[in-house]
Amino acid sequence: MDNKDAYILQLENTIKNLEQQVNNLTEMILLMRKKKFGKSSEKTPRAEMDVQLNIFNEAEAEATENAPEPVVQKVGGFYRKCPKTKREEIIKDLPVREI
Repeated sequence: MDNKDAYILQLENTIKNLEQQVNNLTEMILLMRKKKFGKSSEKTPRAEMDVQLNIFNEAEAEATENAPEPVVQKVGGFYRKCPKTKREEIIKDLPVREI
């Protein structure tokens, strides 16, 4: 009986060690995932962020301050812009060739 009890204790210790090793490895995997996919991995340097945000300010940068406001008419419950577009104004001086 003494041999069997010693063998059982040895197996129980082995099981405890293996369970502890599995727990450690699981915790390491969770920490690595958190480090790779967590909030801190999504942070970008401030200079890079400013360059990316300037993309959205393109309309303000290209806009002219003295641009005329479009003519707006109220028609039956909604507002309509004047049908004359800037394109029509640009192409009015181009020569017309009939085919």
